Amino acid sequence: MERKLDSARLALAALLTYIITFVICSAFVAIAPKFASRIATDITHIQISGDMRAVDWPGLFVGLIAGAIVVYLIIWLASALYNGLPGKKEAR
Repeated sequence: MERKLDSARLALAALLTYIITFVICSAFVAIAPKFASRIATDITHIQISGDMRAVDWPGLFVGLIAGAIVVYLIIWLASALYNGLPGKKEAR
């Protein structure tokens, strides 16, 4: 039996994940702007001023680890929301 994702539930889970992530990120920037700027610079390799930044080994590892944690948490949140949303019952 082929299992398909419910597109409407997935879109709603993604929307809720975006809203939650946006609010958390905004709060993080408001509470610790310098630290948030440093993490953003390590992840993107672009300083907020728009100038390119030389990539160093510590920045590479911090950006890699921070980015991996953020992606993991976002995908985990999206799947938790998706699984928790009401939807069609599967036939057994």
